[in-house]
Amino acid sequence: MAYVNPMAATGVEPKRMQLLRAILRKALDASVSEASALEMTDYLPLTNTDFQDEVGVQVIQNIRHRVEVQFDALCSQYGLCEKFAELETLMAWEEQSHLRQEAGIQAMTPQRVEAQTPQDLLTLERLRLIRQEKKRLELQLQEIHVSNTQLEKSIAESHARGSGMLSEMEARLDTISRASQVSMT
Repeated sequence: MAYVNPMAATGVEPKRMQLLRAILRKALDASVSEASALEMTDYLPLTNTDFQDEVGVQVIQNIRHRVEVQFDALCSQYGLCEKFAELETLMAWEEQSHLRQEAGIQAMTPQRVEAQTPQDLLTLERLRLIRQEKKRLELQLQEIHVSNTQLEKSIAESHARGSGMLSEMEARLDTISRASQVSMT
């Protein structure tokens, strides 16, 4: 059975994605050559030596295939291809914008109505994070105000009870003091 590379780059794949795949291929090639240099036959419980080399190669190719499939799954899961494509589009637009500015041509507005440049994207993301943090801090401040109100109420109640107990004690001490003066006379 012929080896089929699941990581074959498509014609529409961004350059950075192709570069990432090339790096993985190179790393896998180096790993495979290192693994081939090892005696895989020592790790295989085969008694027939005719098949040991063939099985060793199949094991290595199977491991390589699993790594490539996992790589593709991770790229799909995190949308790397789309993110690289958007990055390259933004970089191309930025480069064209700089070239136009150098040539003295007024920059054309981009097709997108949202953020036009990487700086705009960063600014929008910062604003979103600032709003999110502000909202979180406002909620935290509101919770602190509620907690402070409850503490003030609790302190006022404790103060009232303490004042009441102090008044009671003073009244009893006055009664005891008068009783002791009467008994001494």
